[in-house]
Amino acid sequence: MVRAETAALAIPDAQSLHDRLKELFALYNVHWWRGTATTFVRYAWRVGIATVAIENVSSYLRREKSLPALPRWIETRNQGEVEARFRRR
Repeated sequence: MVRAETAALAIPDAQSLHDRLKELFALYNVHWWRGTATTFVRYAWRVGIATVAIENVSSYLRREKSLPALPRWIETRNQGEVEARFRRR
């Protein structure tokens, strides 16, 4: 995931994509370290975040007018923790 983040953030002139990917990677990391009850839930969350990140990069590469909306399961998850994490950066 670190290599994916580094590669994606190296794309020039893509601030909206960079902002979206930073948010997704922060959610990925916050959820991973929260001590989720089961390995399957952690795995499903990681795959879901990676899939959404790929969809966003693909949308950007296709030069679509805007990035896709985040799925509801991401929008409502851990918002307070993610905001606190961003404030620390």
